[in-house]
Amino acid sequence: MGSAKQPLPASCETCVERHKLRDITKPLGLGLFELTTTHDRMEYRCLYAFHRNEIVVLVCFVKKSRKAPKAKIDLARSRHSELTRQEVTLGNIALH
Repeated sequence: MGSAKQPLPASCETCVERHKLRDITKPLGLGLFELTTTHDRMEYRCLYAFHRNEIVVLVCFVKKSRKAPKAKIDLARSRHSELTRQEVTLGNIALH
């Protein structure tokens, strides 16, 4: 017997709380979240959003300062906006 796959909760905050991501992720507002992680003494950040039943990573970069660069946040917001307007499908997004 396996556990049934549960749908994504309506509240992203609930999802973050449920999966114990509070220490490594934080909301940036307008549906964007930032995930921070470390590997080989380098810190990395990913800006992501929830879209339908998926978590979509919009931008990733090496952490060089306390705050995410405005250009990276703007890029993530633009990509998130494209998703919410349903102008693209996940298979059509090219990350650079």
